[in-house]
Amino acid sequence: MKILLTGGRGFVASYVAKELIEAGHTPVLSDVSFPTTPPDDIQRIPADLTNAQEIDKLVRDVHPDACIHLGGITSVVMGNKNPATMFHVNVTGTAILLEAFHQHCQDARFLFVSTAHVYGTDGDDTPLAESDPLRPSNLYAVSKAAADRLTLSLAKLYDMHLMTTRPNNHVGPGQSPDFVLGTFSAQIKAISRGETPPVMYTGNLESTRDFTDVRDVARAYRLIIEDGSQGSAYNIGSGKQVSIKSILDIMCEIEGISPEFKTDPDRMRPADRSPMLDTSLIKKRTGWQPSIPLDTTIHDILQEF
Repeated sequence: MKILLTGGRGFVASYVAKELIEAGHTPVLSDVSFPTTPPDDIQRIPADLTNAQEIDKLVRDVHPDACIHLGGITSVVMGNKNPATMFHVNVTGTAILLEAFHQHCQDARFLFVSTAHVYGTDGDDTPLAESDPLRPSNLYAVSKAAADRLTLSLAKLYDMHLMTTRPNNHVGPGQSPDFVLGTFSAQIKAISRGETPPVMYTGNLESTRDFTDVRDVARAYRLIIEDGSQGSAYNIGSGKQVSIKSILDIMCEIEGISPEFKTDPDRMRPADRSPMLDTSLIKKRTGWQPSIPLDTTIHDILQEF
Protein backbone atom coordinates (compact mmCIF):
# COMPACT_ATOMS: atom_id res chain seq x y z
CA MET A 1 0.00 0.00 0.00
CA LYS A 2 0.98 3.61 -0.54
CA ILE A 3 0.53 5.10 2.94
CA LEU A 4 0.48 8.82 3.73
CA LEU A 5 2.07 9.75 7.07
CA THR A 6 1.22 13.19 8.42
CA GLY A 7 3.58 14.67 10.99
CA GLY A 8 6.32 13.32 8.74
CA ARG A 9 9.17 15.17 10.45
CA GLY A 10 8.24 13.80 13.86
CA PHE A 11 9.93 11.29 16.13
CA VAL A 12 7.28 8.60 15.64
CA ALA A 13 6.96 9.04 11.86
CA SER A 14 10.57 8.01 11.27
CA TYR A 15 9.95 4.67 12.99
CA VAL A 16 6.59 4.14 11.30
CA ALA A 17 8.12 4.83 7.87
CA LYS A 18 10.88 2.29 8.52
CA GLU A 19 8.33 -0.28 9.72
CA LEU A 20 6.17 0.24 6.63
CA ILE A 21 9.10 -0.09 4.23
CA GLU A 22 10.26 -3.31 5.87
CA ALA A 23 6.72 -4.69 5.47
CA GLY A 24 6.67 -3.86 1.75
CA HIS A 25 4.61 -0.67 1.88
CA THR A 26 5.47 2.74 0.40
CA PRO A 27 5.31 5.63 2.87
CA VAL A 28 4.78 9.21 1.72
CA LEU A 29 5.62 11.78 4.40
CA SER A 30 3.86 15.10 4.82
CA ASP A 31 4.57 17.98 7.20
CA VAL A 32 4.63 21.76 7.16
CA SER A 33 8.22 21.72 5.87
CA PHE A 34 11.19 19.41 5.41
CA PRO A 35 14.99 19.75 5.34
CA THR A 36 16.36 20.52 1.89
CA THR A 37 18.54 17.41 1.91
CA PRO A 38 16.55 14.44 3.24
CA PRO A 39 18.67 11.45 4.29
CA ASP A 40 16.84 8.91 2.08
CA ASP A 41 14.68 8.60 -1.01
CA ILE A 42 11.31 8.59 0.75
CA GLN A 43 8.86 10.98 -0.90
CA ARG A 44 8.21 14.07 1.23
CA ILE A 45 5.54 16.65 0.44
CA PRO A 46 5.14 19.89 2.42
CA ALA A 47 1.56 20.69 3.41
CA ASP A 48 -0.03 22.55 6.32
CA LEU A 49 -2.76 20.53 8.08
CA THR A 50 -4.78 23.68 8.68
CA ASN A 51 -4.67 24.79 5.03
CA ALA A 52 -7.61 23.12 3.30
CA GLN A 53 -6.34 23.86 -0.21
CA GLU A 54 -2.90 22.40 0.47
CA ILE A 55 -4.32 19.27 2.10
CA ASP A 56 -6.88 18.76 -0.66
CA LYS A 57 -4.11 18.97 -3.28
CA LEU A 58 -1.86 16.64 -1.24
CA VAL A 59 -4.49 13.90 -0.98
CA ARG A 60 -5.66 14.35 -4.57
CA ASP A 61 -2.12 14.20 -6.00
CA VAL A 62 -0.79 11.36 -3.83
CA HIS A 63 -4.06 9.39 -3.88
CA PRO A 64 -2.84 7.05 -1.10
CA ASP A 65 -4.29 3.66 -0.24
CA ALA A 66 -4.11 4.53 3.45
CA CYS A 67 -3.15 7.23 5.92
CA ILE A 68 -1.65 7.16 9.40
CA HIS A 69 -2.43 10.59 10.83
CA LEU A 70 0.40 11.44 13.25
CA GLY A 71 0.40 15.20 12.68
CA GLY A 72 -0.58 17.65 15.39
CA ILE A 73 0.57 19.45 18.52
CA THR A 74 1.62 16.97 21.22
CA SER A 75 2.98 19.29 23.91
CA VAL A 76 0.70 19.70 26.91
CA VAL A 77 2.62 22.84 27.90
CA MET A 78 2.24 24.39 24.44
CA GLY A 79 -1.45 23.58 24.42
CA ASN A 80 -1.97 25.24 27.79
CA LYS A 81 -0.24 28.38 26.53
CA ASN A 82 -2.23 28.56 23.30
CA PRO A 83 -5.42 26.47 23.35
CA ALA A 84 -6.79 28.04 20.17
CA THR A 85 -3.77 26.96 18.14
CA MET A 86 -3.84 23.45 19.59
CA PHE A 87 -7.52 22.96 18.75
CA HIS A 88 -7.09 24.47 15.30
CA VAL A 89 -4.27 22.06 14.45
CA ASN A 90 -5.46 18.93 16.26
CA VAL A 91 -9.20 19.13 15.61
CA THR A 92 -9.75 21.38 12.60
CA GLY A 93 -6.65 19.96 10.89
CA THR A 94 -7.99 16.43 11.32
CA ALA A 95 -11.39 17.48 9.95
CA ILE A 96 -9.72 19.04 6.90
CA LEU A 97 -7.70 15.89 6.26
CA LEU A 98 -10.72 13.61 6.65
CA GLU A 99 -12.76 15.73 4.25
CA ALA A 100 -9.98 15.51 1.65
CA PHE A 101 -10.03 11.72 1.94
CA HIS A 102 -13.81 11.76 1.66
CA GLN A 103 -13.55 13.74 -1.55
CA HIS A 104 -10.64 11.91 -3.21
CA CYS A 105 -9.92 8.57 -1.48
CA GLN A 106 -13.23 7.25 -0.25
CA ASP A 107 -11.95 3.66 -0.10
CA ALA A 108 -8.67 4.39 1.69
CA ARG A 109 -7.91 3.10 5.16
CA PHE A 110 -7.35 5.89 7.70
CA LEU A 111 -5.87 5.68 11.21
CA PHE A 112 -6.05 8.69 13.53
CA VAL A 113 -3.44 8.50 16.28
CA SER A 114 -5.13 9.67 19.47
CA THR A 115 -3.80 9.13 23.00
CA ALA A 116 -4.59 6.96 26.01
CA HIS A 117 -4.97 10.16 27.99
CA VAL A 118 -8.41 10.70 26.43
CA TYR A 119 -9.58 8.35 29.22
CA GLY A 120 -8.26 10.68 31.93
CA THR A 121 -5.98 9.76 34.81
CA ASP A 122 -8.41 9.45 37.71
CA GLY A 123 -9.46 5.83 37.36
CA ASP A 124 -8.70 2.84 39.56
CA ASP A 125 -6.63 -0.21 38.59
CA THR A 126 -9.35 -1.64 36.35
CA PRO A 127 -7.98 -1.65 32.77
CA LEU A 128 -9.95 0.61 30.45
CA ALA A 129 -11.42 -0.80 27.26
CA GLU A 130 -12.09 1.11 24.05
CA SER A 131 -15.81 1.25 24.90
CA ASP A 132 -15.20 3.08 28.20
CA PRO A 133 -16.09 6.79 28.46
CA LEU A 134 -13.56 9.41 27.40
CA ARG A 135 -12.75 11.76 30.29
CA PRO A 136 -9.78 13.88 29.20
CA SER A 137 -8.23 15.92 31.99
CA ASN A 138 -5.98 18.38 30.12
CA LEU A 139 -6.36 20.50 27.01
CA TYR A 140 -4.14 18.30 24.88
CA ALA A 141 -6.22 15.24 25.73
CA VAL A 142 -9.44 17.21 25.13
CA SER A 143 -8.27 18.12 21.62
CA LYS A 144 -7.34 14.51 20.91
CA ALA A 145 -10.64 13.22 22.27
CA ALA A 146 -12.54 15.62 19.99
CA ALA A 147 -10.58 14.48 16.91
CA ASP A 148 -10.93 10.84 17.99
CA ARG A 149 -14.73 11.14 18.22
CA LEU A 150 -14.84 13.07 14.96
CA THR A 151 -12.98 10.29 13.14
CA LEU A 152 -15.21 7.51 14.44
CA SER A 153 -18.37 9.53 13.80
CA LEU A 154 -17.37 10.16 10.18
CA ALA A 155 -16.61 6.45 9.76
CA LYS A 156 -20.36 5.91 10.20
CA LEU A 157 -21.56 9.03 8.42
CA TYR A 158 -19.37 8.53 5.33
CA ASP A 159 -19.16 4.72 5.51
CA MET A 160 -15.36 4.97 5.32
CA HIS A 161 -12.64 2.73 6.76
CA LEU A 162 -11.67 5.19 9.51
CA MET A 163 -10.09 4.02 12.78
CA THR A 164 -8.41 5.48 15.85
CA THR A 165 -5.70 4.24 18.17
CA ARG A 166 -5.10 5.32 21.76
CA PRO A 167 -1.48 4.65 22.68
CA ASN A 168 0.00 5.12 26.12
CA ASN A 169 3.37 6.86 26.49
CA HIS A 170 5.90 5.65 23.94
CA VAL A 171 9.62 6.30 24.07
CA GLY A 172 12.78 5.47 22.19
CA PRO A 173 16.00 6.77 20.67
CA GLY A 174 15.70 10.15 19.00
CA GLN A 175 12.89 11.50 21.15
CA SER A 176 13.02 15.20 21.98
CA PRO A 177 14.79 16.26 25.21
CA ASP A 178 11.52 18.06 26.01
CA PHE A 179 10.12 14.68 27.09
CA VAL A 180 11.02 13.10 30.41
CA LEU A 181 13.44 10.34 29.34
CA GLY A 182 15.12 12.67 26.90
CA THR A 183 15.78 15.34 29.50
CA PHE A 184 17.00 12.71 31.97
CA SER A 185 19.35 11.25 29.36
CA ALA A 186 20.85 14.62 28.48
CA GLN A 187 21.56 15.41 32.14
CA ILE A 188 22.90 11.94 32.97
CA LYS A 189 25.25 11.89 29.99
CA ALA A 190 26.58 15.36 30.85
CA ILE A 191 27.27 14.18 34.40
CA SER A 192 28.92 10.92 33.31
CA ARG A 193 31.22 12.82 30.93
CA GLY A 194 32.20 15.24 33.71
CA GLU A 195 30.66 18.21 31.92
CA THR A 196 28.38 19.18 34.82
CA PRO A 197 28.30 18.60 38.59
CA PRO A 198 26.53 15.38 39.75
CA VAL A 199 23.18 17.08 40.31
CA MET A 200 19.98 16.26 38.43
CA TYR A 201 16.99 18.60 38.23
CA THR A 202 13.67 16.79 38.12
CA GLY A 203 9.94 17.19 38.38
CA ASN A 204 7.64 14.91 40.35
CA LEU A 205 9.34 11.51 40.54
CA GLU A 206 6.29 9.86 42.12
CA SER A 207 4.26 9.91 38.90
CA THR A 208 3.92 6.59 37.10
CA ARG A 209 3.78 5.84 33.39
CA ASP A 210 3.05 2.95 31.05
CA PHE A 211 6.01 3.14 28.65
CA THR A 212 6.08 1.22 25.35
CA ASP A 213 9.02 1.24 22.97
CA VAL A 214 8.28 3.38 19.90
CA ARG A 215 9.36 0.50 17.65
CA ASP A 216 6.65 -1.70 19.13
CA VAL A 217 4.15 1.14 18.70
CA ALA A 218 5.14 1.61 15.05
CA ARG A 219 4.52 -2.09 14.48
CA ALA A 220 1.09 -1.74 16.10
CA TYR A 221 0.18 1.11 13.75
CA ARG A 222 1.26 -0.94 10.76
CA LEU A 223 -0.81 -3.93 11.87
CA ILE A 224 -3.89 -1.76 12.49
CA ILE A 225 -3.67 -0.04 9.11
CA GLU A 226 -3.37 -3.49 7.50
CA ASP A 227 -5.99 -5.41 9.48
CA GLY A 228 -7.97 -3.06 11.74
CA SER A 229 -11.74 -3.01 11.36
CA GLN A 230 -13.73 -0.01 10.16
CA GLY A 231 -14.97 2.34 12.87
CA SER A 232 -12.86 0.76 15.63
CA ALA A 233 -10.55 2.22 18.27
CA TYR A 234 -7.52 0.30 19.53
CA ASN A 235 -5.66 0.72 22.82
CA ILE A 236 -1.87 0.32 22.81
CA GLY A 237 0.30 -0.09 25.89
CA SER A 238 2.57 -2.39 27.83
CA GLY A 239 0.15 -2.90 30.72
CA LYS A 240 2.93 -2.09 33.22
CA GLN A 241 3.03 1.05 35.33
CA VAL A 242 6.50 2.19 36.44
CA SER A 243 7.42 5.21 38.52
CA ILE A 244 9.51 8.00 37.03
CA LYS A 245 11.89 7.52 39.97
CA SER A 246 12.49 3.86 39.08
CA ILE A 247 13.26 4.81 35.47
CA LEU A 248 15.73 7.44 36.66
CA ASP A 249 17.41 4.92 38.96
CA ILE A 250 17.84 2.46 36.07
CA MET A 251 19.36 5.15 33.87
CA CYS A 252 21.81 6.24 36.55
CA GLU A 253 22.80 2.63 37.21
CA ILE A 254 23.49 2.00 33.52
CA GLU A 255 25.78 5.07 33.40
CA GLY A 256 27.38 4.28 36.76
CA ILE A 257 26.56 7.59 38.46
CA SER A 258 24.90 8.50 41.78
CA PRO A 259 23.78 12.12 41.41
CA GLU A 260 21.92 14.29 43.86
CA PHE A 261 18.30 14.93 42.83
CA LYS A 262 16.91 18.44 43.12
CA THR A 263 13.36 19.49 42.39
CA ASP A 264 12.98 22.07 39.64
CA PRO A 265 9.81 24.11 40.32
CA ASP A 266 9.33 24.68 36.57
CA ARG A 267 9.17 20.91 36.00
CA MET A 268 7.03 20.12 39.03
CA ARG A 269 3.53 18.75 38.40
CA PRO A 270 1.10 16.93 40.72
CA ALA A 271 1.75 13.19 40.89
CA ASP A 272 -0.30 11.35 38.28
CA ARG A 273 -0.19 8.21 36.21
CA SER A 274 -0.94 6.87 32.78
CA PRO A 275 -4.35 5.26 32.28
CA MET A 276 -4.49 1.50 32.77
CA LEU A 277 -5.43 0.00 29.42
CA ASP A 278 -7.07 -3.20 28.27
CA THR A 279 -5.18 -4.10 25.08
CA SER A 280 -6.97 -7.37 24.38
CA LEU A 281 -8.74 -5.96 21.29
CA ILE A 282 -5.59 -5.19 19.30
CA LYS A 283 -4.05 -8.50 20.36
CA LYS A 284 -7.15 -10.40 19.25
CA ARG A 285 -7.45 -8.50 15.95
CA THR A 286 -3.77 -8.35 14.90
CA GLY A 287 -1.78 -10.53 17.29
CA TRP A 288 0.21 -7.50 18.47
CA GLN A 289 1.92 -7.36 21.81
CA PRO A 290 5.00 -5.42 22.94
CA SER A 291 8.30 -7.26 22.51
CA ILE A 292 11.07 -4.81 23.51
CA PRO A 293 11.91 -4.75 27.25
CA LEU A 294 12.00 -1.35 28.95
CA ASP A 295 15.64 -1.85 29.97
CA THR A 296 16.56 -2.24 26.30
CA THR A 297 14.67 0.93 25.40
CA ILE A 298 16.41 2.91 28.15
CA HIS A 299 19.84 1.63 27.08
CA ASP A 300 19.17 2.58 23.46
CA ILE A 301 17.99 6.07 24.45
CA LEU A 302 21.16 6.70 26.47
CA GLN A 303 23.31 5.69 23.50
CA GLU A 304 21.85 8.59 21.52
CA PHE A 305 23.30 11.27 23.82
